[in-house]
Amino acid sequence: MATAEPEQASVRSDLKQGSAIVTCICTPWLECLRVSEESSSVLSLRSTELIGHNLFEMVHPADAERLHSLVDRLHIKTGSSASILHPLTIEHLSPTLLVRPSLTSPFVYDTMRIRRKHAQSFDLFSIRLHVGGAFSGEGGPYIVASIVAIGRGATHPSPSQLSSTFIDLSDDPRYFSTKHILRSAP
Repeated sequence: MATAEPEQASVRSDLKQGSAIVTCICTPWLECLRVSEESSSVLSLRSTELIGHNLFEMVHPADAERLHSLVDRLHIKTGSSASILHPLTIEHLSPTLLVRPSLTSPFVYDTMRIRRKHAQSFDLFSIRLHVGGAFSGEGGPYIVASIVAIGRGATHPSPSQLSSTFIDLSDDPRYFSTKHILRSAP
């Protein structure tokens, strides 16, 4: 019986882990402009059901202030102004490019309660935010949110992993999957 090479096992682990991570491209006010396909399995919501909605609508009301605090910490540390990035720009760019952090962005995170579709209760999730770097400071800031369920063995992708992803210009920009993005990291 053949055993998997360590590198192959690591790639499989990253891909499995990527399937448990929801990635959202948001305005500076956390309105979702694009959402990865994993939202169906992690949040029981299709990505199209989240587009146009705010992440604040998903979190428990008692956690909303903590989410505001995360956003405030991003803007203070990056000096971002609150201009809006045009949704059509977001729609036509490669998700792999969009998730890359800006050079000056901190990564801020907290644990919050989020309600899944049709659930009566809230589950614990880790939410991490960073400022996207696809435009190198031009065109307005946008926020990348990474949502991971607590206790499922998944973790947020590392900043170096997001920074070093290979951008395949032949990728269909309409297909947005965290697992696919992580597959392109070296």
